Amino acid sequence: ADPSGRAAMDSTKDETVMAPHNSVCERQLDLEFPACPMDGCSYDFLEEFADTGGLSVETHLKSIINENSRSGAVLRGAAQLLRLFKRPDSHSGTTSSSACDSQGLGDSFTIADACNTVIKPHTLRFRSSMDRSSRVQDVPSSSLSYAQLAAMTSLKDRRGNSAFKDLATHFVSHAWNSDFKHFVKALRFWLFKNNYPMEDAYFWVDAFVINQNCSIELPQKWWSTRFMQGIQKIGTTILVLDRWQQPQCLQRAWVLWEIYCTTVCGSKLELTMHPDTLEDFEQALGNSFEVVQDALSNICVKQTKAFNAVDQEMIHKEIHRSIGFTSMNELVQAKLQNLLLDMAKRRLQERKIKEKVFDNFTQKKHRLMLELNLAIFVRERGNIQDAEKTFRRLLGELFPAFGQEDSLSSKCLFQLAVTLQKGGKMNEALQMHESCLKLRRTVLGKQHPDTLQSLANVALTRSEIKPLSETLWQLARAELTDAIDGQEAILGQSHPQTLASLSNMGRLLSKAPNVSAELLEEAQYFHDRACEELEVKGITSKHPMGLTALYNQAQNQILKGTIQNDKQLLESAVNQLQRVLLGRTEKCGMAHPETVETGKVLREARCKVDAPGGDLSSASWQEVAYEACPEVCSAMQLKKMRAVLRHFDINRLRTELVEQRYIDQATSLLTTKLQPFNFFARLAAGVSTQPANDALQSKLGEFQDRYLIACNRPEAELMWNSEDPAWLGKANLAKRHVIMTVKDLHWEWYNILTFGFVSGIEKGLEKLKEMREAATHWASEMAEWQTEDKLGFYMSCSPHTRVKAMQLHILDMTCLGPSFLRFRSSYLSINAAIEALEQELAESRPQSTGHKKAWMRGIVSL
Repeated sequence: ADPSGRAAMDSTKDETVMAPHNSVCERQLDLEFPACPMDGCSYDFLEEFADTGGLSVETHLKSIINENSRSGAVLRGAAQLLRLFKRPDSHSGTTSSSACDSQGLGDSFTIADACNTVIKPHTLRFRSSMDRSSRVQDVPSSSLSYAQLAAMTSLKDRRGNSAFKDLATHFVSHAWNSDFKHFVKALRFWLFKNNYPMEDAYFWVDAFVINQNCSIELPQKWWSTRFMQGIQKIGTTILVLDRWQQPQCLQRAWVLWEIYCTTVCGSKLELTMHPDTLEDFEQALGNSFEVVQDALSNICVKQTKAFNAVDQEMIHKEIHRSIGFTSMNELVQAKLQNLLLDMAKRRLQERKIKEKVFDNFTQKKHRLMLELNLAIFVRERGNIQDAEKTFRRLLGELFPAFGQEDSLSSKCLFQLAVTLQKGGKMNEALQMHESCLKLRRTVLGKQHPDTLQSLANVALTRSEIKPLSETLWQLARAELTDAIDGQEAILGQSHPQTLASLSNMGRLLSKAPNVSAELLEEAQYFHDRACEELEVKGITSKHPMGLTALYNQAQNQILKGTIQNDKQLLESAVNQLQRVLLGRTEKCGMAHPETVETGKVLREARCKVDAPGGDLSSASWQEVAYEACPEVCSAMQLKKMRAVLRHFDINRLRTELVEQRYIDQATSLLTTKLQPFNFFARLAAGVSTQPANDALQSKLGEFQDRYLIACNRPEAELMWNSEDPAWLGKANLAKRHVIMTVKDLHWEWYNILTFGFVSGIEKGLEKLKEMREAATHWASEMAEWQTEDKLGFYMSCSPHTRVKAMQLHILDMTCLGPSFLRFRSSYLSINAAIEALEQELAESRPQSTGHKKAWMRGIVSL
């Protein structure tokens, strides 16, 4: 680091930095940009606007004048507005809006139509002549937003309530070409689904809240600062989807920006759509899970576009720099799949109720088909246990009702076998696959596609049973060969099922008990053919089938590269596994079993490519750390990670964080601006707040000035016990779980990784022990929490956490959640951290005068 950085670091390292420093940025923002308007419109106003084609305001103004119930000033203002709506266009001599002629927008119109035909003309070229006490008295432009216009005229909705309020309850994100009536019905559906009182809901809808006549004048920085603040203040974003297949809104860059702002500022993201769209999804799922899988695989937010290329570049660049498109795709996929699953389950319950009433054979079979495909959906999301339970229950219902020979019964038996196979229960899975194969051969014949699929799965499952003898392997190879021959003859050489079997043949050859270079070469042929033809058919790294084929191919390359000592081939395999890992994270989630397995294989492959202690000059800290320490949950592992950091160079890490804008170069403090949005640093600085936690904060007693108690999002607290992969790693770690962070924003305290690297090990150890004391004191003040011996204090070592601020998780260990148990290897107890630093301190003490240990080289000498 340069001398100026050293001086700044030395001058601040022992100071606790509080809100006054960080509030400077906020005050400068106040002077530079206007605040984001926070108005919200009622649901009843939106519904009336949809029903009347936007004529409700004009009707309202006429009623004000006719009733003659207001003061002269207000009457004159209303009359002025009404004359404005009727004013001829200066160029054409016609009225500026069809709405002005009381024709409205007709039965079908988009949000863009509403904006261009009603909203903009109604608010154009108007300057307030109202009383100086009006809240819009100082509007700088010559026009108003629709919300401001409504406020001036005391616009009411059809219930008689205010059509607009100063603070919206929900921010709404949508596509501008969405049908307005469908948009409104989607919001109504969200209110119904969440039991939210309709009269209490006020939605932030940009067409009404932002001044549409001058919105294009707002600079990009306004959207990345004030706009983001507005989303954070509202607290909940509702994304309205126009359809479940290729939603238009997920193709727009500004919608992506709104999702990004919601994510980084800690707001809640909800999805909704028109009920008819969900019925279409239900029908598609009832007919074929593969159709649903294909549609969801095509969603990729990286392909979003904006009308303005500069805006698009700004949005994509910021997302790439911060949380990345992988995380954005993972978030959107998880939210969309949660919505679709939730609605499919609701419809399933409705069908069961109707079935009891009418006892209809056809309805029952349709319900069972939907439930079976829904179980496949659940399984492919990674929830294998729930899927297995559902398939077993359905099998018990199908066999007595329709018999074993029924096509739906055999499909259920096959899917249960696949589920057992994916769950590692290979022996039981093989028995069921063999039973299904025998059944299908009898009913469908040997050359039916379903029979051939069963034969392929029998072979694949047989090859996965350990130990695998040469005899069983040869049998599996012969079975899979027969299946491929049949599929090529019946389905064609390029059919997805055929290509999947080719990839599995390559996998089977790679698993030979006596694997040889010749077998691996033959396997490579099958892998190459499968991957190339899947790519031609458009089944790429976005699709689960394409990802599996690429994964199998990369594993074969690792074996070949290892046997042939071919580093170039190993590097190619590592790059391909990285692609698969990103794809599976986006489509399946980071907690999905296949994603976890891919990460494990990737780390092992990297170890074969890079020798320990090799050249680190071009690698990032994340790359080096993950390779050296794939998990940090013990004192020994933390010591190893910190030793790796000394070898990497602490100054390089600091430079990385400065370049990522998480650290201020001049002050060495964590940044608390909106870009990047470091939520816990902002909480520690007092820039962001959680008012509901004031009572919890007071329980810290004498430690309040140095530490802060924070909580997770409300929905994450509610889902603490969920095993759904969409919530693993996001939900609370326990039923009772809070987070303690440090108020000192010096970067040394951003993570346990760097404790003591600036101020010395003694200071770092002292800080850790004080944190433990503060957390223990806090828990002792909470009546519902357990005794000290049943408490857990845990932290994550960088880069095994994305958070760039200290988090000490305070947990009630008597009620741990699946997230903690699944990612246990990423959590380090504070006692283990203290033990590691105590050992470092003992090892650092010189044995003779003037002697220093090698570990001292890594300490910052600033």
